[in-house]
Amino acid sequence: MARSAAALRLRRDLDAELLANGLAVGEDLQWSAAELAVLELISNHVDRREELQAAYDESDQVRVRIALATEIRLLEAGVARLLRQVATDVPAPMSVVSLKAQKASNARWDRVRAARGGA
Repeated sequence: MARSAAALRLRRDLDAELLANGLAVGEDLQWSAAELAVLELISNHVDRREELQAAYDESDQVRVRIALATEIRLLEAGVARLLRQVATDVPAPMSVVSLKAQKASNARWDRVRAARGGA
């Protein structure tokens, strides 16, 4: 399916943001499989919104315009909700406390594994 110009522009902007953030920290950031699925849903929402907006612009019936405006608002809210699931920034490094807790947990598990014979 051909994507709308708005969907292509949004994806290009998100890809550019991910690349810029990765370059800023010297890492090659990639979308996860879950994020790719969410990006696909976002593109579908944007495409549908563009279709409904075109129908809204062409309609001269008040009831139709109201129904379309409602659907458009719902799609816009859906896009905003989905965008919160996509992170283009680098995760913050673990705090010292978290690092210590992780080290302690790993030490306990290492002892358990050693007691089981390395299993």
